[in-house]
Amino acid sequence: MTKYEIMVIAAAALVFVLINIIMWTIIAHKERRSGKAPAQVPQSTEVPTVRIPPPMSTEELFVRPKEKRSDFVIQESITFTHTDENL
Repeated sequence: MTKYEIMVIAAAALVFVLINIIMWTIIAHKERRSGKAPAQVPQSTEVPTVRIPPPMSTEELFVRPKEKRSDFVIQESITFTHTDENL
């Protein structure tokens, strides 16, 4: 890349950042004015409990369903072949 291409990319990134800063400043100002500032998360000392499901056995992981699913429909048959040839 040339020096000028890098300068154009840097200028575009700078403009993007400035527009985002202006946009979020306006949004925050409007929310403050309307009194709908985001609610503060209550600080509690309780530790939330997380339920961990029991581990599956290896037999359960590799068992295929015995019946065909009614919601599974093949729409098209697409085959991808990887070769070194150019089309």
